[in-house]
Amino acid sequence: MSALQPDPSTTEALPTVLTVNRVGFLGGVERIIVACADAARASGFRPVIACPAPGALASTAEQHGHRVISTLIDGGKSTMSPVKLLRLAMSLHTGRQKIIQIARAERASVLHTHHPVSALFAMSAASRLHLPLIWHAHETLPLRPQYRLLGRRLISRCAFY
Repeated sequence: MSALQPDPSTTEALPTVLTVNRVGFLGGVERIIVACADAARASGFRPVIACPAPGALASTAEQHGHRVISTLIDGGKSTMSPVKLLRLAMSLHTGRQKIIQIARAERASVLHTHHPVSALFAMSAASRLHLPLIWHAHETLPLRPQYRLLGRRLISRCAFY
């Protein structure tokens, strides 16, 4: 176990923040995810990041000593294409089930997301498992129409946004 890796016997009892992200690359939002995980750990929480892996986000998070669980979430690029929207809708069931499975296995205390599509996938898990959902919004105004519609639905379901 490296100096960056926490002792599993002491971290298992901590409340777990499960962060769900839709991409595995390392951009600005993903750097914030790692910084939030660092801050959560420093505040007495056990951060776990669910994202597509392998990838730069998973690698960086692991270098910081965070647990990463690979999960594929349809990236949900901003689109109004009926075919792509149908594919997203069809992937919601599988993705939501995977988030529920991860949240249960990791004994999540809260679900934390950084994109409306990630929040959409986590929303059912939060509801089914009676967990608070946090949507950390990074979108700038004016919002794209599809994000505006999704945001209205999410705000009513989030503990914090």
